[in-house]
Amino acid sequence: MSDSPVCNMAYEGRVDKLRDRIVKEPQMLKQTDSCGRIPLHWSVSGGRLEAFNFLVERGSPLDMPDDDQWTPLMIACSVGLEDAVHLLIAKGCDVNKRNATGQSPLHYAASKSFISIAMKLLANGAQPAMQDEMGSTPLHRASSKANIAVIELLLTHLSTSEVNKRDRYGNTPLHLACEEGSRAAVKLLLKSGACNDILNKEAKKPADLCKENSLAKLVMGKA
Repeated sequence: MSDSPVCNMAYEGRVDKLRDRIVKEPQMLKQTDSCGRIPLHWSVSGGRLEAFNFLVERGSPLDMPDDDQWTPLMIACSVGLEDAVHLLIAKGCDVNKRNATGQSPLHYAASKSFISIAMKLLANGAQPAMQDEMGSTPLHRASSKANIAVIELLLTHLSTSEVNKRDRYGNTPLHLACEEGSRAAVKLLLKSGACNDILNKEAKKPADLCKENSLAKLVMGKA
């Protein structure tokens, strides 16, 4: 919850009260709370599409970052509010903007397995191999959670070198898929050129992170 009454109206979807307040005080569209968020941020966070649409119609800033550099588009991608994602992209919001931890909207769509949102972002110029401050790409995020549909999608947009990018711990997406124990993710990554002999910073190959011997054999090509 916010310390701003107007932001809370947006978050809770109290559209009638929100409308009355904004009509009387249109400057509240740009008024930030203690987190640097405006009502539009909170309407998306609460999944309140009616409030969101009203605020957009009244001229709310659309691509404004909060104190942690989260934009409304990032929040929409994180909570899966697809209609808001489509509108914000159509209005020209930056699909490659990063927040304070270096993550882009695509990182969140990949992590949450919101496949249609990921497709929309990529179709509108999202960079599929962007690394956050931990060195993670969207493929790292999807692989760590075995989000198969998103992994398949991302692999169609990545080169072999991008498939093998390492995070700050030296892990490739294949390391993370092995750690997760996902045979399906491992197969997809190997088919797309993932290397099975890259050492992370603990000097471990992807197969070393497998909990099951059968998966380790698959990774090493001995299955």
